[in-house]
Amino acid sequence: MQFEQVIFGGFPRLCASWALGIGDRAALAGPSNAGKSLQIQLIAGEVPIQSGRIVFAPEIFRIAVLRSGWTFQETDQTVKEEVKSLSPVPRGLPGPSEARSSSLSALVVDVERLSALNEITDVEIEKCLAKFDLKPHDLLQELPPQKLIRLAMAKLMIWQPDVLLLDDVTEDLEDLEDPKVSDEACKWMEEFLLSAGLKILLVASHDRSFMDRVCNRVISIQENKTSVLEGNYGRAYLAGGDFLHFHSFSLWQPKSSGLRATQAACAFASLVVEDFCSRWEKGVDVEGVRRTYRIVDVGTGTGILSLIVAQQWHRRFGALSTKPELQLWAVDLDEPALRIARANFDACPWADRIHTLHSSFEDWTPAWDDPPMSFICNPPYDDDVVNRRAGTEAEELSRRRALERSFLPLEELCRGVKGQGCRSMWILWGNAEDAPVLRAAANTGWRAVRQVRFQRSVHRAQAFATVWQLTRDTDVKPEKCLEPETILWQKDDGTPSTAWWQLVGSLYYWHLRPKVRQLLAFITSDGRVTSGIQKSEIIHSHITYHMWDYTHIVHTYTVYT
Repeated sequence: MQFEQVIFGGFPRLCASWALGIGDRAALAGPSNAGKSLQIQLIAGEVPIQSGRIVFAPEIFRIAVLRSGWTFQETDQTVKEEVKSLSPVPRGLPGPSEARSSSLSALVVDVERLSALNEITDVEIEKCLAKFDLKPHDLLQELPPQKLIRLAMAKLMIWQPDVLLLDDVTEDLEDLEDPKVSDEACKWMEEFLLSAGLKILLVASHDRSFMDRVCNRVISIQENKTSVLEGNYGRAYLAGGDFLHFHSFSLWQPKSSGLRATQAACAFASLVVEDFCSRWEKGVDVEGVRRTYRIVDVGTGTGILSLIVAQQWHRRFGALSTKPELQLWAVDLDEPALRIARANFDACPWADRIHTLHSSFEDWTPAWDDPPMSFICNPPYDDDVVNRRAGTEAEELSRRRALERSFLPLEELCRGVKGQGCRSMWILWGNAEDAPVLRAAANTGWRAVRQVRFQRSVHRAQAFATVWQLTRDTDVKPEKCLEPETILWQKDDGTPSTAWWQLVGSLYYWHLRPKVRQLLAFITSDGRVTSGIQKSEIIHSHITYHMWDYTHIVHTYTVYT
């Protein structure tokens, strides 16, 4: 099966060229709205192609589709009646494409090659159901949850499809109330797909562990274009380059960027948006009603703070251009860093709402009359020259600007923001040293109203980053009354905390099922397995793990549930 310069000009825009061979099991990977479900619709003939073509091998006749939402409603139908309810849909013939694309399960046949399709007999249905451990006269409403996925597959596999297209089907399994039942159903489906004998399997999913175990190819979608990567999702896609894949965008940054610092930036930006949303929903706006809310990202670097703010704002309010309208300004003195930020902004869905400026902060003159809603900044905090590595003089200067506090002193930052007339500022300070922030705030007329420490776990008392919310308003409590909050990255048993998932984990494009998260808690920083699980549970299914950052690199572990 091959996409030859397939172009779709609607939303999302797409220009796809890729090829899969017999035996390939591929995952469609890319941010939300990149065109994963769209490509499934194009293959099924549910939406028209603007130009290009999709070519099928001579032995491809039947294409089966299963989508999210396939779970069956309460009904008095029997299992056999449900299986018989699926009728083949001709591919390439005009018809009600909207109805076909909304169908949760479908069988598409190539009418050019298959002039007639025999009806399935009752005997064939009963034989098929027996293979799936289903009884034909059982009522749907009496089936245990873990058998529903078997019935969904039986409906399609009885027609012996050559190609199976799955669009986020594991979401329904994860919604089951009992995690053990959910995990059992997911495991059954993974094992079934590996042994089903399909000519081609194509998966669009957010379930990273499912894609890791089932797929041997990845069709990566970046900036509306596609490429085929060899290997499973973790090895080929997540660990294959300098991109971090978030819910609605992909971010390029140097491999030298520490994962812990990146995740601290994610949590920091999430807290900023959470605070605004809370104030907005309560009708609290100390600066009055605004037409446009502006947030200035000082020392933007790769642009991660601006992008996370934009993503979370969009997920909360539906858009950046509707009320409350948001504009972001990313300012940086370092031109190499700003080039990276511009490329990341240009590739994101909100390119028209994020503006960049190459300038030192003190030399910057804003182009608007009213002050921004807030300034956000992750200033450098090291005292000495750090991160000395081979490179040009310009590269060393760029690193020093990112890492040494002398290039953006806190007191200059606070004074500059005050000079812009802004009354709110958020600072992500890269360690637990409070005195420099409090001293800079006191010397420039700011007050700290919130302090949030990011801490690895209760077993590691030292915070690795601190969020400060500063204000110039007079009706707030002084610093001596400030009670620091602490957010733990891990629970006592080593698994990710709820706060971590809300502030960091939920921002990514992928997610892990609970059972996988539990198993990963038993893996030490050097890859050894503790006594919490049996060695027999570890087989060859690689998961690139982004949560723990013991050595500032992304580890690859071999895990199976």
